[in-house]
Amino acid sequence: MMQEENKTKSKPGLKKWVVRRYYWNILSVEINVLILTGLIFWLVGAGLNTLVVTLTSFFLMFIPMVTVMLLVNVIIDSQLAFVEGKWEIKDDEATKIDGKYMNPWRRVALEALILGTGIALIICIPFWVSGVSAFPFSPVMALVFPGLIIVIPTYILSTLLIKRHLPNALKSFTAALPSSKQNQPEPFMRYFLWEHIIPWASVLAILNLGINLKGFYEKELITGGGVLIGDVIYSVVLTAVVIVLWMWVSAVNQVRSDVHLGRVAQGRKLSVSILLLMLSLTPILAGIVVWIPLLIGGITHLPVILSTIIIIMTAVVTAVIGRGLGIWWGKTSEFKKIGSE
Repeated sequence: MMQEENKTKSKPGLKKWVVRRYYWNILSVEINVLILTGLIFWLVGAGLNTLVVTLTSFFLMFIPMVTVMLLVNVIIDSQLAFVEGKWEIKDDEATKIDGKYMNPWRRVALEALILGTGIALIICIPFWVSGVSAFPFSPVMALVFPGLIIVIPTYILSTLLIKRHLPNALKSFTAALPSSKQNQPEPFMRYFLWEHIIPWASVLAILNLGINLKGFYEKELITGGGVLIGDVIYSVVLTAVVIVLWMWVSAVNQVRSDVHLGRVAQGRKLSVSILLLMLSLTPILAGIVVWIPLLIGGITHLPVILSTIIIIMTAVVTAVIGRGLGIWWGKTSEFKKIGSE
């Protein structure tokens, strides 16, 4: 009994937890900088890296999108951490709750998008007024330079917004938990659409537009006439693999805390074998669905714009599948955990 009391006392309070998220935010920003900068300026080709339009498009895409994703993930991960007993609300922190619980996207997205876009535009101004269309970057500088420019403003902006929104988001979450058993679960399609599909489909469409538009223009530079079908199919399968797994993992974390809020009903259970089968088949089926019509039509090349649209559609559809599986698996595992306690 004494050990349990000591464990409870050793939990960080809300203030310490929020500070801890500041430090984790540094790592999150750096990881996102490495991944997205590497994708744009290395993995999808180097032929267009020195162009001003490539640089400024990257800034306009990266800063708003990554800031929003970081903030939403910080809120969702912190909610789940509370449910798992990793932190608690201290007596002196339980006051001044800012209204009822609010969807993390609704709480932070608009402000983060406006401020992020504003900062990106300010960064772009020197490039636009320079009067040049390209800079003589070395391959290494083309990879490092955009990352160096965006890491500090992205970190500062996301940290300021964590400080502004996270305490109230978590207070309203903990305040809503006691009455959650009396709540009626939301209609699934409304929950699925507004909490998962609309926000993530929007983010993924923008990210895949930026990444694949440049990547396919790079392919066109090599072929001299459109994008080879093999390159399109490869991009479809790779996109489907990354997104179905990413969306599954992030949806699991979100729905687990939503279970405790009484927002989702238990429903049918999902077995591990079905989960693994659907995660494995999704990228294969995505490639087949795109490849067969092209094969029947005898098409060997596609325009850059059409190739990019195909990838965006693949991203959105696989996001729907991935988040559906994540919700299903998250409900199954969390209700099972609650029932065993």
